[in-house]
Amino acid sequence: MSELNAQGTAKSTPKIIDAALEGLWEYIATQGEFGDIAIALVGTGRGRVALSRKKIAERIAQSFADASREKVFSNKLTIVIYPGDAERFAVNLFEIRDYLSQSLHI
Repeated sequence: MSELNAQGTAKSTPKIIDAALEGLWEYIATQGEFGDIAIALVGTGRGRVALSRKKIAERIAQSFADASREKVFSNKLTIVIYPGDAERFAVNLFEIRDYLSQSLHI
């Protein structure tokens, strides 16, 4: 879900993350056991993606919802946000909850 430069430094983009999530959901749908899924905020650490943690959480949730339209492969998705990241980057969990309940396209 990232590209490495000649020095071995990782860099990710929203497009790369979207492709990785699509591949993940497909893999889980074909190889998984219909269990609960927990996923971290991919790309936000060493991936250096130029999106806020809030936007990554929203993107993960929307990607899961989109993939679930085609095939149900899990009934529960948990997006894990490291407490230090939540504090350091002022992640407002209430804003994310509100987005998910009002704006998620299902």
